[in-house]
Amino acid sequence: MKVLGIVGSRRKNGNTSYLVQQALDSIECKEIETKLVFLSDYNIRGCTGCEGCKDTYKCVINDDMQKLYPLILEADAIITGSPTYFYNITADMKAFIERFYCFQVFAEDDRSVWSSINEALGGKYAVVIAICEQNDEEDMGFTA
Repeated sequence: MKVLGIVGSRRKNGNTSYLVQQALDSIECKEIETKLVFLSDYNIRGCTGCEGCKDTYKCVINDDMQKLYPLILEADAIITGSPTYFYNITADMKAFIERFYCFQVFAEDDRSVWSSINEALGGKYAVVIAICEQNDEEDMGFTA
């Protein structure tokens, strides 16, 4: 089994990085292969909605996300971690998630009906780690 850890914080020694690494460390002892990726090491643009991936399920934007797609496809599980900036995930994490659009399969006659190629191929496990400084849930935005 392979697990990919994705850190959406630019602070490589910050809380988000620490928690994603702890999650990976806790399963690494089970002889599971892990890899940690910092999105700040990559130049990833957001999805442009060009539909260039419609028939191939491969994004046509030529940036560093092309280096991450093979890791995503090989992984059996993905752990994402992001601090909360302005009550939402970081811009790096948002661009990363947007680029999963190429993995969506839409019904030809009704685009409101869709599934993921990962679901069709048997699915993957996912864990989300969200960090914020607020103590009260109503102040946590999407972190809660």
